[in-house]
Amino acid sequence: MFAIGFNKAYFCHKEQVSFYQDALLESRILKLFMTGSYKHGKTNVDIYQQLPLPEWKLKYRFWWYLKQYHPDVALALRDLLLRQ
Repeated sequence: MFAIGFNKAYFCHKEQVSFYQDALLESRILKLFMTGSYKHGKTNVDIYQQLPLPEWKLKYRFWWYLKQYHPDVALALRDLLLRQ
């Protein structure tokens, strides 16, 4: 297993794990969705899932909405904010 996404686990041969993880990380949009990783056996598994929590403030809910439904806008906004 090399990644977990929305209701899915992604598997490959052990020798290919780093290849697929690197391929996912090359995508600027997929980087928006990476929320962490955990160790499964000897392998780090990347997590590409985040569900909104009731205690989130409005700005976190808005950011989550942008990432889910308008990732291109979220990416442009993130780039704009990082430039400042």
